Amino acid sequence: MIQLWIVHRRGALLLNPHYTEWFGTLFFNEHAAFLNGEERPSSAAPVCFLLGGAFTVFLSAMRLRFWWWPFHPLGFVMAGSWSLIVYWFAIFLAWLAKSLVVHYGGLSGYAKARPFFLGLVVGEMGIAVLVTLLDAIWHIPAPFIAFD
Repeated sequence: MIQLWIVHRRGALLLNPHYTEWFGTLFFNEHAAFLNGEERPSSAAPVCFLLGGAFTVFLSAMRLRFWWWPFHPLGFVMAGSWSLIVYWFAIFLAWLAKSLVVHYGGLSGYAKARPFFLGLVVGEMGIAVLVTLLDAIWHIPAPFIAFD
């Protein structure tokens, strides 16, 4: 919905080609064979879905049972996603900072540092909301909308 609004608001020809070319054809290109009846649903898909769900439950149980278990089920779920491909380094830095704070500061250091790191997240979201409001009210282009 927001993509349609942006295209109509800004004009499709002024935007990055992702808005006009890639987003419009992504679903069709991935599902054209299935929609034309040329491809049947995979019989292995339910088995893979159940195995993935069982492995996620296993990771969750291990994380709840053993404090030393290093693998988070969310890491398994997000492993192949676009967001992890893009934000892997930021996630790594967050993990490294948390590990250092816990190692050198213990639980009390972690409790003292938590407001700072939550403030980083809230500040980032606050700036994103502010830029979006400036764009909506005064038509100041937001930096995350790419123009050619």
